[in-house]
Amino acid sequence: MSALRCTHVDVLKHWVPSRDSVPCVCVIVIFVWRLTSCCTCLMQRVGCGVANFGSKMYMFGGDKEGAPTAEVHLRAVDGISITWTDLTLILEGPQPLPRQNMGFAAVDSDDSAKKIVMFGGIGTSGSAPMNDLWELDTLNLMWTPLNFSGTPSARHSPGFISLSTGRILLYGGQDAEGMASSELLILDLAARAWTPLAAAGVCSIGTLSPRACARKKRFVCVCVCVCVCLCLRALSYICLPLRTRHVKRKDYSLSSVHCLKKHVQACALHTHQGAHRCACGPYSLSIDSMGR
Repeated sequence: MSALRCTHVDVLKHWVPSRDSVPCVCVIVIFVWRLTSCCTCLMQRVGCGVANFGSKMYMFGGDKEGAPTAEVHLRAVDGISITWTDLTLILEGPQPLPRQNMGFAAVDSDDSAKKIVMFGGIGTSGSAPMNDLWELDTLNLMWTPLNFSGTPSARHSPGFISLSTGRILLYGGQDAEGMASSELLILDLAARAWTPLAAAGVCSIGTLSPRACARKKRFVCVCVCVCVCLCLRALSYICLPLRTRHVKRKDYSLSSVHCLKKHVQACALHTHQGAHRCACGPYSLSIDSMGR
């Protein structure tokens, strides 16, 4: 791993004649940058937590080569040299689970203890977010789990910043369903409690991320289609017997009319042959009633 550092600045003065024969001075400032080397064992990562005390920066977790990690690294800056120190194996106490996109903030305290507080985060891709709270003592190199009252729901990618002595502000974050929260809370380390805040102009109802909104739209469309299909199916079951009876009645009436026409034709034929009355099948017609 490498970084650019400004090692020194050169100032060049050059006399430039002007049109009115009054000399002026053009000052050219040259910044000289040098590529400095860091520890090569530190791999590239995303979603890590970073906090600093003076010239010392502490980094935790992040996604390294496609998987979250629980490594803790200390970067110390001494002059122009940069060194990384892996603190993972020398830390005492229980260790937090590997994660990324957590809240990570340095906290100032009255006893000059340099501590870092970590909240939430998410493990491997597709896993549920976390809502555990941890404290890293950078002087004694020890992790300590914290159990405070009013702990917020599990989330990752929250806004997490130290406000004053022993107090941290948490805002937002995203849960397992993709819902973005708009909660605003204060973590008081001395009182060992989370306190929700009501900020003016902040909606208390979370909003959907674009991906979650698309999933919700697809789900609603599928539900609507299923409901429409079920309603049409039920309607067909209700209307089918009525339609069947109607068709049968229509067929019977058509057959009756057809048979009646045959009888009329037969009666007409009998009339031409001198018969005055026709009685065949279920019908009995009187030629006189038809007006001959």
